[in-house]
Amino acid sequence: MDKKFDLNLLNTFDALWRERNVTRAARRLNVTQPAVSNALSRLRETFGDELFIRTPSGVDPTERCSEIAIDVREALRHVERTLASHDSFDPTVSERTFRIGAMDYFDHVVLPPLMEDLRKKAPRVDLRISPVKLGETYDALDSGDLDFLFFSGTEPPKRINFSPMLEEKFVLIMRANHPKMCQEMTLDAYADLTHIVFSTRGDSHTRIDDLLAENGLRRRVALTSSHHTSIAETVRDTDMVALSPSRLAHRYVHRGGLIAVQPPVEFPHFHLRLYWSRRLNSDPGAMWLRNILGDVCKNSPVYVPPTKDDICAIPTAQ
Repeated sequence: MDKKFDLNLLNTFDALWRERNVTRAARRLNVTQPAVSNALSRLRETFGDELFIRTPSGVDPTERCSEIAIDVREALRHVERTLASHDSFDPTVSERTFRIGAMDYFDHVVLPPLMEDLRKKAPRVDLRISPVKLGETYDALDSGDLDFLFFSGTEPPKRINFSPMLEEKFVLIMRANHPKMCQEMTLDAYADLTHIVFSTRGDSHTRIDDLLAENGLRRRVALTSSHHTSIAETVRDTDMVALSPSRLAHRYVHRGGLIAVQPPVEFPHFHLRLYWSRRLNSDPGAMWLRNILGDVCKNSPVYVPPTKDDICAIPTAQ
């Protein structure tokens, strides 16, 4: 690359990569369309590649462009982080993008109220949510690919900070009018049901199975899934049941077709935490978002489902 390369061209590259359209890229950069087209010509000359090929709907990246994009995004992220660590942060005008790795629990329980909060307090701040990848969690924080992780993890290495967000308990979800919905939910009755288990690894054995084994019981796990949404939809359409985090179950019950009941015993609770790299401690924007997430979670109480008697109550004749 020419030593006199204009680093502002990387912003144009990034805008085109994100928008795949010259007009929208110009709008994102707050420049004219001819200015973007001129910058693209200079990028093509510098890299010796067409980079973005015009199509009826905009532009598509070449293979070479896709390779470059990884390095460009990483370079821009380093610049953003360096500047952010020294600048003050004003959420009312900031156009910063934060990246969060999370389970789909986060999408359903935390994201809706969080986005409403951002709409009011930081209307131009954007979020990018990606699934948690087992074995790569803290590496993504180290590299800057993610700013935060939101998941049920153990105590991290010392280079990673964390803050408790939510304590969750399990409730049992089943379809409305399930044939066993009014049955006394003893441990034996629970074990006799057909179960779906949430698992990111695909294994069906959990701490619940250990508890059942201690009581001489065993359940049938007909399905495992790493997606809470698919579990709820399957439960809604079958006679299978599943343990669900209470706040998530509340949303599904509210949408209809499902009921939630207390499990036969108090199954182990679990804790959801927010993790971040220590380098973000001096980043006012990141710490602001951490506090916003904490406030959102504080305003999300554990869901206590109605009793069996309330669910199965028959109106008395007038």
